[in-house]
Amino acid sequence: MAFPAGFALKSPYWQKLISDVAQYDPNFDAVNYHSRYQTRKDFTSGKSADNMTALNTAIQHLGKLSGDFEKLNNGTYPSINSVENWLGNQGGNERIQSNYANVNTDSAAVAHELAKVFRQTGMSEGEIQDWQKKISPNSSPAQMNAVIHSALGLMEGRLQALGARYNQGMGTTENPLKLLTPEAQQTWNRLNGIAPQSAPAQGAKFLGFE
Repeated sequence: MAFPAGFALKSPYWQKLISDVAQYDPNFDAVNYHSRYQTRKDFTSGKSADNMTALNTAIQHLGKLSGDFEKLNNGTYPSINSVENWLGNQGGNERIQSNYANVNTDSAAVAHELAKVFRQTGMSEGEIQDWQKKISPNSSPAQMNAVIHSALGLMEGRLQALGARYNQGMGTTENPLKLLTPEAQQTWNRLNGIAPQSAPAQGAKFLGFE
């Protein structure tokens, strides 16, 4: 979609349209139009849009991983957890069998989405696999918490980069794009220990955090 130029700009139609747009966005001009158009396209149907989808999905999977791990009721010592979970699996304890299997499935799902997120940034598949190997159904709560927060830290860096790219392309820091869906935002807040009433104000910074 090309911005009109030359004689076309003198027509009453385009003059009125440009005037209307300028009232809505005082920073609008013909110079930044193309950049804004390309940026918006990238964030709605391009690689950045795919990255946002993978980030939101990874956050949701990470939330499920956290919930399923909590249901195992593991203790402080991984060696003891390993014995108890093994006995539960071999002894037909359906709660342990189900949650043990879910933790393994959830970790694979998170790793898959993280690979989608970071493949464009140069992070290798090996690095993603190394992260996944740190997840064990026999981990202590502290160990699992550390692994989950390492993933959150990686994703926060990517969200910051996406937000910066959007603002640079749009030439503004106003009305930031909301990168997280309401569901992913809620999970993000929970995993980071942010109570709903104390979460950042809507549109804070450029991450779209609610």
